[in-house]
Amino acid sequence: MAFENLGGFEDRPQPKFVQLKEGDSVEGILVAVQRVKLDGIKPAIRYIVQDADGALVCFLGTSQINQVLSERDIRKAIRVRCVGTDPNVVRNGNAMKLMDVGVSKQYSDAPLPFISEASDGEAVPF
Repeated sequence: MAFENLGGFEDRPQPKFVQLKEGDSVEGILVAVQRVKLDGIKPAIRYIVQDADGALVCFLGTSQINQVLSERDIRKAIRVRCVGTDPNVVRNGNAMKLMDVGVSKQYSDAPLPFISEASDGEAVPF
């Protein structure tokens, strides 16, 4: 069956997963907030951002990020920067990352890319 009469196909690449280390940042339009399960067990929140070049990147929320960002911020510009760690708060041998999170006051009117919804049961292999 030919689909040329439907305008062809568009590529929809998966967002690139990033882990923020000290000095790293992500900046762009927040396009999705998804509840996922890591390794099919541990609940987490994944944020998907479209950067200035149009590329999609995603990262997992930390306690600090999850307290600041929410679904209400979809279509707003955000900036998340890892500014260091707190050696006084350690879990599983890892010090808590300290994040600086900024959210624009206004919404973007740029069209959002297609993002499929993640279900609560979706397994994310990290």
